[in-house]
Formats: sequence, C-alpha cells, structure tokens
Amino acid sequence: MKKIFSVVLGGCLLLGACAATEQKTITIKGKVQFPDNQYNMEIVERNGFDKTIIDSCKVNKDGTYRFTMKVDRPGVYTLECQKWQSVQFWAEDEDLEINFRGEDTAKIKIKNPPYVYINGGPSNEVMNLMNWDGYRGYQLMIGVSQGVYRIPGIDDQAKQEVSGKFYDMLGNESRARMRFLAEHYADRNSVLAVLPSLRGEENEELVQQVLARLESKNP
Repeated sequence: MKKIFSVVLGGCLLLGACAATEQKTITIKGKVQFPDNQYNMEIVERNGFDKTIIDSCKVNKDGTYRFTMKVDRPGVYTLECQKWQSVQFWAEDEDLEINFRGEDTAKIKIKNPPYVYINGGPSNEVMNLMNWDGYRGYQLMIGVSQGVYRIPGIDDQAKQEVSGKFYDMLGNESRARMRFLAEHYADRNSVLAVLPSLRGEENEELVQQVLARLESKNP
C-alpha cells in the first residue's frame, strides 16, 4: 500500500507527510540560555487554526531539556520554548538538537527573537533554509516599515502605498526562493513543508513534479 501524502495548499500550514508504517521515536534535546520556568517546553501540532499540544516538559536546572517524541505521522511540528521562541521542525527519523536563547533579558522586551537553528539531518536542513527565509523576511519588513515611516515630507497614505510596494517585492522574492527549495530538495520528504507557499497556477506544474518524485521515493 502506497504511503499517502497530504498537502494543504489553501493557505494552511502543511501537516503530515505519509502514513507511518511502523512506530518510530526521535529524540529532541537542547539548552535554553535564559529559561523562564513559569512555562513549559511544548511540541505543538498545527492544522490551520487548530493547535494540539503533543508533549510538554520542564527545563532542567542546568537549562537543558529533552523529549522522546513518538512519530505517528511524519510532518511539520512546532517546538515552543516557554512562550518566548518557537521553531518549525520536521519529525520523521532524525534526532534533533535545538538550542534557544529563551527569555528576552533586555530592559525593554520586544517579541523579535533571534533565528533558531536546528541541528539534525538532511530533512531538517530544508526546514533551516525555510525558517531562515521567514526570519529574514520578517526583519526586512520591520526595516522597510521603520525606513518609510521616517521619510520626511510625505503623508501617511503615501507611506502606506510605498510600504505596500516594498512588501510585494519581498513576497515575490520569498516565493522565488521557495521555488528554488522545491526544485532542488524534492528528494526529501520535508520538501512538503515548502509547498503551501507555492499556490497558484504558475506553480502547479512544479508542485505536481515534486509530489510525483516523492511518491516514487516512497512506494
């Protein structure tokens, strides 16, 4: 029986890649530099707006944490670090080490945490590249907003229009990078995490090519 790939292309986060043929477990461990121990570490599964907590644990006194995750359904999950940071990862057959900064220790706390790198394998290298694109895109949006806001001599309406044009450029650039990932990493199941960003008729042929390659790889 073929493994069934489930792809959500209607704007929702992709969850699940294939029906697991056997029970597998992976280890997810790491360290939090500045723990906020009023909250837990959580592994979260998202399906559109729905959120399910798969597992949770406390951070140890030395800042370390550890999960043994049962992977009933390979796919994209989110590791949330005590409500301060989070990272999307691919759960299938790779043990992962993920370190976090943790609580914002600045006097003025802002929700703009640093990029989180996943030490794993080939599948999660795709996630690292996808997550990096999202992180840099967010930083550029902040930079555009602040830069345009400080331009003297133009009204708010003009600033909104200028910002909107820059945002469109950033969106086009991000989609081009996602196409690159889909084209060059179609041999890895985690490429499914990229496909929801490739909506529209112009990407349909590429998406079908990726799915066909994955189906041939997972008979």
